[in-house]
Amino acid sequence: MNQEQVKPPYRNALRMTLKQQVPALLVCILLLDGGRILRVCLIAMLGFWLFAMLCLARSTKDSDPIGLSFLRWGFVPLLGILVYVNDILHPLTHR
Repeated sequence: MNQEQVKPPYRNALRMTLKQQVPALLVCILLLDGGRILRVCLIAMLGFWLFAMLCLARSTKDSDPIGLSFLRWGFVPLLGILVYVNDILHPLTHR
């Protein structure tokens, strides 16, 4: 998908999410927890970008406000939810 194929509202939303994901990834890399939060962050990024590609592939002529808001702000809540779920499930799976 070329940059010319992505509509300007979607392009701006993707830039905004990259401005959030790069610092979050750097912080997760620097945490000294054995890579636990880094794995959660990478899973959140993978899930976010898979869903973002789905949103971009299904985009029509009109910009979808819900899709744009997810592309712009969806990573932070997704990361928070996955960290919370990991904190709940980690003691159950690693005894």
